[in-house]
This record gives sequence, C-alpha cells and structure tokens, in this order.
Amino acid sequence: MSCDCVHTKSETGTSVLEIRMDEVCTKTIKMICEEIEEWIYMYIHGMSEAECEERCSSYRTKCVDEDKMCNKSREEIVLGYKPDEAYKPVSTYVENPDGTSKFIITLDATSTECFPNLETHMKDLLCHRSEIEVKRILEELMASGSIDETKTKREIIMEYQHEKIPEPEFEDIPFVDHNAEALQTTKSVLEADLQTTKSVLEADLQTTKEDLQSKATLEDLQTVKTQLQTTNEQNQKLEARIAFLETALISR
Repeated sequence: MSCDCVHTKSETGTSVLEIRMDEVCTKTIKMICEEIEEWIYMYIHGMSEAECEERCSSYRTKCVDEDKMCNKSREEIVLGYKPDEAYKPVSTYVENPDGTSKFIITLDATSTECFPNLETHMKDLLCHRSEIEVKRILEELMASGSIDETKTKREIIMEYQHEKIPEPEFEDIPFVDHNAEALQTTKSVLEADLQTTKSVLEADLQTTKEDLQSKATLEDLQTVKTQLQTTNEQNQKLEARIAFLETALISR
C-alpha cells in the first residue's frame, strides 16, 4: 500500500495539499469511512480550527493578565497581520477506475499556519489506519480458514468483500393517544349532560311561565329571576368545561 502527500505553500500564505492513495489504501480507508472526502476534509478542518482557537485563547488570556485590550481578529492573532482573504477549506476527491484516488484541499493562510506539519501528519495517519485495516482483514480470513495462500497480500485485500451491517428496521406501530380518547369521551358525556339539563330547564321554564300567566305576583317574579340566573350559571359552567376539553384536544 502507498499514500503520498504533497503540501505546496504560496507566497500569500495559502496552501494546497494533494493526497494520492493506491488501490489498497483507498479501499481500506473507504472501509473505515465510505465518504473519504468528507472524512479527510473534516479531520483537517477540525485540527486547524482547534489549533487556531488554542492560540486565540492564549492571546486573550495574556491580554487579560496584562490588562490590555483584546482587539485583534483571529487571523491577526495567528498570522500577525490581516490577510487579503479568509475562507473555509475547499476540497475535491476523485476515485479512478483502477481503484486509486486523489484528494486535494485548498487552505487559507490561517488554516495553513495552524497545521504546519500537515503533509507528514496526514501521510502517517492514512498509512497507519490502512495498515490496521489490512491486518484486521488478514486475521479475519485466517481465523475463518478462507485465506488463499497462493495469492499476494494485495490480491487478498482487493478481493476481500466487506459486508456492511444492515441498519436495524423498526416496526411502524401506530401511535394511540389514550389521553385524547379519554378527553373526547368526557367531552361527549358533558355535551349529553348539557343537552339534558337544557331540556329539563326549558320544560321547567315553560311550566313556570304558564303558572305566571295565570297568577303573577312580585314574589313569583323574583323566584323566576333567581331560577333563570341559576340556569344561566349552570349553562356557563358546562360550556366552559366543553371549551376547555376542545382546547386540550386541539393542542395534542
């Protein structure tokens, strides 16, 4: 297996890292993380950002200790000057028909400064990860007795079929909201009670009205007024409970 890294820096402080992996390195790295471009990009970006934040934090702490103003940007803290432009890393990845691959990432001056040993670091990282995966494959095949001793290590690795672990499937069980059913039942009962109460009160009022038509006194009128007020209060309480239940059902 082989992995070659070339880190080229420009006069403005920006840089380009080119990583070339042979077919064995490409295959084994893909077995670790299928999205190679995303994995390498996030690793480089994360490492440079962590170093940048560390330097900025040290600078700010020093300013506080010395009672000075912390008025520099992160680029000025890291570089000592304000660069013409600052941008996030930009990457491309190409995998060739023969199994080899090429990854290119462009870094601004700040990211370049915060990852000075980028070339050797990435080469060591990718080669080490690839070697671990190669060793795992060979041990797996030897343990199962399926290794072909007539073939080279490269041939064995390239012919190895990596089985993906399927994602678990979950049964789609419909959700039943028992509280909503209980509220709906209570609402129906209250509506029935309200209708019954209204019917009884209307009948009572009709009887009272007929009695007053034949015999009306001040005391009778006062009694009727009290009955009407009581009826109205009962209706308002029942309607308030129904409105509360309707709000509860809508909000669920």
